[in-house]
Amino acid sequence: MALSLSIKADVQEIARASQWLAQAGEALKLPETQVRRLDQCLDELLANVVHHGGAQAAASDVRLTLTVSDAAAQTREATLTVDDGGPAFDPTTHQTKALPEDLMDAEPGGLGIMMVREFSDRLAYRYANGRNCLEVTVSWVA
Repeated sequence: MALSLSIKADVQEIARASQWLAQAGEALKLPETQVRRLDQCLDELLANVVHHGGAQAAASDVRLTLTVSDAAAQTREATLTVDDGGPAFDPTTHQTKALPEDLMDAEPGGLGIMMVREFSDRLAYRYANGRNCLEVTVSWVA
């Protein structure tokens, strides 16, 4: 089963997307821990679309889809797909910056892709028809 939502690439829509994900996760009977993991990823990915996608991303909707694997399987998976019209950007190959040695060396920003990689179990990216499509998958033992 899959549930979907379309939003604008706007900072005001991030909270609505998060609320949708919580409701969709509940409807699809996802464990709360997995919904939180996906929500962390969703928040970061939408912030990137809004702040780095520019006019190209703002000109089209961001499509979100949540799918869950067969309930009979021992290992379950949920996949959140984020599909946007921004410039091509592959977070699976993007080089993240090194973590600072201490707080004095820390600079704000730049760690979001690293967070998405840490909170997900698998990422898959493709760019087709002028759209980024990123699949973020989490898995758990049922």
